[in-house]
Amino acid sequence: ILHLRKTFNTLAPIAVLPPETLCAIFSHATDIASRDASNKAAACYSMISISHVCKHWREVALGCPILWSTLHFDAMPPQCIAEFLRRSQEVPL
Repeated sequence: ILHLRKTFNTLAPIAVLPPETLCAIFSHATDIASRDASNKAAACYSMISISHVCKHWREVALGCPILWSTLHFDAMPPQCIAEFLRRSQEVPL
């Protein structure tokens, strides 16, 4: 069953998008979430949610440092801030 699911996932239209395109889509999604100043926690965790969709999306999200460069210190636990800093690599915050 697992093999069938993996095969099915690779045939999905979104699976053929290049990583750069997915990264741009993910970035746009997190920008939209960040606009809601009343819910900073949702903005912080939108990237985590995206990275938990599937293995491919996780690999793309983790390989795109700009996605992790927005920090809300008042809405994130310290361990989450540390992880976002690590994932953002050398990208300006």
